[in-house]
Amino acid sequence: MVFVSAVEAKPMVPHKDGGSCLSCKATMASQWRGPGSNYCSLSQCKKAASKARQQMRNTSAPLEETVAALQAEVHDLEEQLGCLDRKVEEQEKRLAEKDEAFAAMQRQVAFLAQQCSAMQQREAWMPRAHACKRPALASLPPRMNLPQ
Repeated sequence: MVFVSAVEAKPMVPHKDGGSCLSCKATMASQWRGPGSNYCSLSQCKKAASKARQQMRNTSAPLEETVAALQAEVHDLEEQLGCLDRKVEEQEKRLAEKDEAFAAMQRQVAFLAQQCSAMQQREAWMPRAHACKRPALASLPPRMNLPQ
């Protein structure tokens, strides 16, 4: 057995995620090893870390399949997102058209209100005797040209 001087010894550090060794449950180690740095640097844990690393290398094919499946799912989601974007654009166009139609209707209502007010003022100033001369024409509204 070789003894290491205190100057050359590595300090004990906690696990980067706050976890512990999967083999011996230690929370402090001079070095963390294995997949995800989940094993400490004791000899028995080093062996467990190398076994875990070897298993991870042997199971790379299922990981590649998982990655391919996730990429296909991402592609499908991107297509759905593109479709939804197109629908949003269509809805925005329809909304803009309806806003224009609503603004036109508001202008017509304002014009009609103005004409109605003008007619009421004209009737207030117009003598009733004039309306009696032409009774058939008195009931008809005057011609109006609505704004566009």
